[in-house]
Amino acid sequence: MAVLRDLRVLLRLRGFRRLLAVRLLSQGADGVYQVGLATYVVFAPQEQASPAAIASAMAVLLLPYSLVGPSPASCWTAGAAARSSSTATCCAP
Repeated sequence: MAVLRDLRVLLRLRGFRRLLAVRLLSQGADGVYQVGLATYVVFAPQEQASPAAIASAMAVLLLPYSLVGPSPASCWTAGAAARSSSTATCCAP
């Protein structure tokens, strides 16, 4: 398969391996944070969670993605960087 061949080529690059490791570590830390926050808010043994507490926890989790998430400008700059460095990127519309 072409995808596996391309992945092998990318994994030979030290910079790509480093970027992949940092990305996986960051996503893992985000997951641990989300589980911890949900556990603290929803399953707190001291008191029952109110709908407002659950909504505020969801806002804390989702607000950063809304503020700095993909936008047309970030997709354009990512595309310009990809063209200048011959690296492929993908931005969902």
